[in-house]
Amino acid sequence: MNELEFQALVRNEIENALGFYDSEYGIDRIRAMDYYMGEKFGNEQEGRSQVVTTEVADTIEFIMPSLMRTFTQTDNFVEFMPRHEEDVEGAKQATSYANYVINCQNNGFVILHNFFKDALLQKLGVVKVYYDETENVEEETYTGLSDDELTLLLQDDTIEIVEQTQNDLQSNEIDEMGTPIVEDYIRHDVTIKRTMYDGMIRVDNIPPEEFLVNKRAASIDEADFVAHRTTMKVSDLIQMGYDRELVEKYAGHSELDNDQEVQNRFEDVESGTDTDSSDMSMRDVLVTEAYIKADYDGDGIAELRRVVALGSGFEIVENDTFDHIPFACLSPILMPHRLVGRSLAELIMDIQMIKSTVMRQLLDNIYLTNNVRVAAVEGQVNIDDLLNSRAGGIVRVRQPNALQPLQPQLIGQNAFSLLQYLDDLKEQRTGLSKASMGLDADSLQSTTATAV
Repeated sequence: MNELEFQALVRNEIENALGFYDSEYGIDRIRAMDYYMGEKFGNEQEGRSQVVTTEVADTIEFIMPSLMRTFTQTDNFVEFMPRHEEDVEGAKQATSYANYVINCQNNGFVILHNFFKDALLQKLGVVKVYYDETENVEEETYTGLSDDELTLLLQDDTIEIVEQTQNDLQSNEIDEMGTPIVEDYIRHDVTIKRTMYDGMIRVDNIPPEEFLVNKRAASIDEADFVAHRTTMKVSDLIQMGYDRELVEKYAGHSELDNDQEVQNRFEDVESGTDTDSSDMSMRDVLVTEAYIKADYDGDGIAELRRVVALGSGFEIVENDTFDHIPFACLSPILMPHRLVGRSLAELIMDIQMIKSTVMRQLLDNIYLTNNVRVAAVEGQVNIDDLLNSRAGGIVRVRQPNALQPLQPQLIGQNAFSLLQYLDDLKEQRTGLSKASMGLDADSLQSTTATAV
């Protein structure tokens, strides 16, 4: 398989995954976010109640503390269990190191929080685990260095001289006999750049719209194609070693900046789209990191390859064999033989719609009760007085019984019964109730006949 054929294969997989996710899941995620934020449904009528209840947000925020307490209340996020006696010390070291990576090198609490919340709200939570190599450049200045000191400094391979000045000096020392000793010597003033390399294991939350997988995938391990499509700054890509001319060629706004899910996520804190920075180094570049199974070497056996492509044309800048897919996924309600299951929000969005409708009708009924409609005999009532609803106001009439209130039927009792039924239905679907709030897991252990 030549490079053009392989690039066409990668482009086809990306476009197929994009089309599937945009049509199948993108609309659902936008709708779930609107319900979570309590946005209006679009069926509101002017002059009528437009209240929106927040069952989706309430339920998710109700379950989050319990989830976080379960996974973070102990000192160890991760614990390795030894299988044999000789594995005990190794398991302890692995446990200590894994928790150091999660707690110290990464913000483990926030990562788990976003991981769970993405899954509960948007069907799928995704994290990416990788080793991040960083390059830090510092500028230092040294003055008055001797030849030996300068030679010793330049032996460091991480040093690059930016500026150097040589000074010819003379010493006027006096010996024991009082005779002046005149000696010439050289001193150096140098400015250097010191490049230091470092690295650490990174665990990042991936927004759902940036994660792509082939539509028939049942799990990450069985997926034929998985990709992370995001934007990176020109400066970061050049620092990672990519060709500057090639990176700047693809700098600028991409379709990901105008993605409906991205716009929907930030619509309550901003409006419109970003504009390109005047600084080329700070412009965004569309970067797709894909893991694809393909027979690249023509031996008839598909192997896993890691591919990095730039721009919407997916120009490949890296193509290497790889041994694993560095993503972990979570769906709260698993569906057999499918990677993407169902979200908790899906179970209660219709309840939020129904409760909002009932609440609107109940409030309208109360408004009409407090501001009752009136039947007036035409020509026998002063209309201006009637339209003035000031407390204690007088309505002038020409004859008795010219006004008659149209008392609406109160629906409060039936409405509250229906609201209670909807709350019970929500508890039945989600398994969450006030009785389980803050419950200690140990209290459910059948240690005695009356414990439960």
